[in-house]
Amino acid sequence: MIKTYKDWDKELYFCCVKSGFGEGLGEKFMPGKVVIVFPDSGEAKVMLNEKVYSLNPSQMLFMHPHSVVSLQSCSKDFSCRLIALTPAMQETAFMQIEFSFFGMILRQPCWTLDDDMKRLGQSFYTMFEHICNMSQTDVKTDLISDLFLLFLRMFYEYTKPIIQKERPSTTVMSRSLVGRFFHLLRLNFRSEHRVIFYADRLCVTPKYLGQVIRGTVGVTPKDIIDRTLAMEALNLLRHTDKPIQEISDILGFVDQSYFGRFFKRIFDLSPMQFRANPNMDVLKQLDDMLDVKYPDLKEAWKSGREF
Repeated sequence: MIKTYKDWDKELYFCCVKSGFGEGLGEKFMPGKVVIVFPDSGEAKVMLNEKVYSLNPSQMLFMHPHSVVSLQSCSKDFSCRLIALTPAMQETAFMQIEFSFFGMILRQPCWTLDDDMKRLGQSFYTMFEHICNMSQTDVKTDLISDLFLLFLRMFYEYTKPIIQKERPSTTVMSRSLVGRFFHLLRLNFRSEHRVIFYADRLCVTPKYLGQVIRGTVGVTPKDIIDRTLAMEALNLLRHTDKPIQEISDILGFVDQSYFGRFFKRIFDLSPMQFRANPNMDVLKQLDDMLDVKYPDLKEAWKSGREF
């Protein structure tokens, strides 16, 4: 039986734990949040999605919210620092970073850090802890989100040489096209939902763009456009009091009814139902939808195929 940690703070979107893993060897659980583990002392072995990783103070473990993890062994002196963030923060951050970085983190969650990256991790944790202890609760979420994005961007720069070495099958031209597609998407996704718009701006056919995106990222351009729209819809519904009609207009839908059908197709509930209960795990539903549509996606991540 797989347990989930639902007692972690849902309102502030994060929690801060400074301890070892404790008891429960072999017990499986699903964190439900993005969890970053910085070992401080000792050694441990952790099974993450059926693969075993050894942890020591030179390493960092990055757990996806829907990962299945269990502690296999642990030295008596093992301790670590944990940082946990909501899936929404991860999705928002990864919208601003090269998509292949996300795939790499999923298929390679354990990293051995050099001295500079270890210092960066320590600074990240210290700042995180400081923000958690601030009395101004209204700014905590934004500060945590900004700090997490900064950490990911710096970690992305650290991993760039590794990403480039792993790309022998992906041409420079294809990588350039994918990068330009995501740049255009960030600028236009609210007003342009059609693949042909992006293909025209990139001077390629929709079919060719689809082949390159699917071959590099693993999903179609339309899925990426829909995922981006869906995440923005979640953010606007959760973090603003704008009427649903206004959100529909902001996101470029013909009318509120069309927006409602889009949202229900992605999440299987209406915008009004989500706003009434914003803690529903709609992000997992989005992941499940992609799994159904592309059953080979997770297997591709596991096998290390380039995105």
